[in-house]
Amino acid sequence: MVPAVTGLAQTGKARTEQRPEEKMAAESSATVSLCILSGTINVQGWERNEITAQSYEGVRIELKRSDAGASKPATKVQVLVSDDDDEVRPRSGCQASSDIELRVPRGATVQVQTRDGSINISEVAAAYAGTQNGDINVERVSRIIEVGTIGGNISVSNSAGRMDLNSVGGNIVITNARPADPEDALEATSVSGDLELERVTHAQLSLRTVNGNMRMAGPLTSGGRYGIATMSGDVTLALPSDASFQLHAKISSAADIITDFPLTLQTEDIRGPEPGMIQTPPPPATTALPAKGPSPRTPPATPQPPQKVVTAKPAPKVKIKSEGKGLGMGTHTLRRLNAVCGSGDALISLASFSGTLHLQKD
Repeated sequence: MVPAVTGLAQTGKARTEQRPEEKMAAESSATVSLCILSGTINVQGWERNEITAQSYEGVRIELKRSDAGASKPATKVQVLVSDDDDEVRPRSGCQASSDIELRVPRGATVQVQTRDGSINISEVAAAYAGTQNGDINVERVSRIIEVGTIGGNISVSNSAGRMDLNSVGGNIVITNARPADPEDALEATSVSGDLELERVTHAQLSLRTVNGNMRMAGPLTSGGRYGIATMSGDVTLALPSDASFQLHAKISSAADIITDFPLTLQTEDIRGPEPGMIQTPPPPATTALPAKGPSPRTPPATPQPPQKVVTAKPAPKVKIKSEGKGLGMGTHTLRRLNAVCGSGDALISLASFSGTLHLQKD
């Protein structure tokens, strides 16, 4: 798991020189931007309507306002950085290398970028950040988070608002996230990294990965829509025992669904010459059945009430049994399955080419 950052993280580089702070009065909702070639960027919000910037390792820094009205607090500020041996003043070419520390008003929007280095942002209204080779850690942001990294991990904690998180080779960890507005959505995408979410209450959620695994723990939001797509990773949803949801699953021959919840099968669409089988084994077994058919099962010692199964479009080659609370699936074909647990208050849409979905009671 990627650890969240508390306050301004310190880098492992030796800081041989620390420059004096540059300061500028700013509006509480000011926009602050910074771009460097390499180095760690630390941004932290505070109560003052003031921006301060500090650099290390022999670079010059300048706060330049890009709005009109020099007599008033700034609304747009650009942090310009240059090496000491540059003959020109700091410019916006993203060429300097240094660790940078910024303090900005808590209502500020920050836009920061570094090619080689990590980014840590805490206690601002909106965070936009990008790095090629570094981690991004965000905490206590109140309105918007849009961040992306190619070779690093992303961690978001104790934050609210609309979120768009992208990592190519790293993991994404989200803890204690909520919408600031009912329409706020959360999207998290990783190519080869894992996705881990805990106590996320957005009603619109989109999770996508190619080769990584996913795990989401916590209650579902009533009326929530959860879109989950993976090529070859496993998906675990650790939900409260009273969870109520609809499951719309599109799975291939190598995908399994294992559930600790009693599911009512509503529709099933099977395409291909060998449709396989569906079976609900007796408790406590929660292991998926082999791909070529079910293993023999011993009936439960105490008879269980049958699960109500409704097949809207029955497929003649499919066998369905309802003897308990487990649902194991193995198939040689593309299968689309709709099922419901409880009154179906939330919608879970799953697309999986190869992997296991585990609906787990937490």
